[in-house]
Amino acid sequence: MKGNILCLETSSGLCSVAISTSDEALIGQESSVPQSHSNLINLMIEEVLEEAGLKMSDLDAVAVSAGPGSYTGLRIGASVATGIAYGAQIPLIAILSLRCMFNGMVEKQTKLENSTLLCPMIDARRMEVYTAAYNLEGVEEMAPNAMIIDQNSFKEELDQRPICFFGSGADKVQSEVHHSNASFHCESFISARFLLPTAIERFRAKKFEDLAYWTPFYLKEHMTGAHRSRKLNL
Repeated sequence: MKGNILCLETSSGLCSVAISTSDEALIGQESSVPQSHSNLINLMIEEVLEEAGLKMSDLDAVAVSAGPGSYTGLRIGASVATGIAYGAQIPLIAILSLRCMFNGMVEKQTKLENSTLLCPMIDARRMEVYTAAYNLEGVEEMAPNAMIIDQNSFKEELDQRPICFFGSGADKVQSEVHHSNASFHCESFISARFLLPTAIERFRAKKFEDLAYWTPFYLKEHMTGAHRSRKLNL
């Protein structure tokens, strides 16, 4: 079973929308214009629906990037996705940004050893990253977490197997970790179309979110400007 699934990705500087239809068509739009997610996303949704020849009432589910990532971006995506789910009375599918990146990496990279661990990295400022680790089968081997990178990061794992670090935080690892089993790709591999493989799996398995309680996975508490100032003044 494969339905008409609308996917929204707003967790990064790239705002993207994609739709997968029951007849296997994939239509999408992306924009990297800074701080424009809230202005563009609804228009992008209208345009991909029109291009696909669909109405909002034709959708079977909406999938959204659940985080971690930009606090503001995640709130925008969550608000739009839940609004669509409520209005069209369709299920909501939430997918980790890190899983989205994994899907993109697997699609684009074919020359990887079977034992390679894939480690998506999202820049969280200074030497901190949001990360997780997956084997090539997509099994999560390290749960999503916020990690401060230093020279000893991943040392035990790298001694045992190759690890491919990729995403906006990969350069931090590259600057600190020098190991023959480490490889690096600074491309983020984050886009609404990379949500689709997982969205389809969860749609078939009916793994949906409870609209009354679901919130994005921020990973760590957002710090307002006032709180940030107080912390700096301590």
